[in-house]
Amino acid sequence: MIYPIIISAAICLTGGMLGGIVTRTQIKTWYSKLKKPSFTPPNAVFPIAWSSLYITMGVAAGLIYNKVGISKPLYVFGAQLLLNWAWSPLFFGLHLMDFAFFEILTLLGTIIYTTNLFYKIDTTAGSLMVPYILWVSFASLLNYSIWQLNKNTYTPIPKKKH
Repeated sequence: MIYPIIISAAICLTGGMLGGIVTRTQIKTWYSKLKKPSFTPPNAVFPIAWSSLYITMGVAAGLIYNKVGISKPLYVFGAQLLLNWAWSPLFFGLHLMDFAFFEILTLLGTIIYTTNLFYKIDTTAGSLMVPYILWVSFASLLNYSIWQLNKNTYTPIPKKKH
């Protein structure tokens, strides 16, 4: 059925767009002032890459739903999706580059586990997750590099006094 695939992709994209709201406001201000490694892609690459990945992982989840319904692989998928959505507020919203790095490593492990579960059920679904693994591996390296280049100069967002 096509509906689970469309719904899964829409859920993934919607969460990504909400995270983009936090990110967008920080790109021109805080993020633009950070030191970045030479391999940092132009800012325009990120929304294109993430939109593509959210669609492919949504399709993968829809394929799994069509084969086995709501089950362990989709619960794990949901966990990795929540970890995915949590990263932007940590990195961009709170400026916690160190914590965001450890969070993205947890995300990466969960994506690999999800992909393994998907492959056992549907090789196409598993294959659709591979670009996501590659991108988050790259994003992990980028997160780590930015953190290290700025660890003596950045401060998290200060707490508001009541």
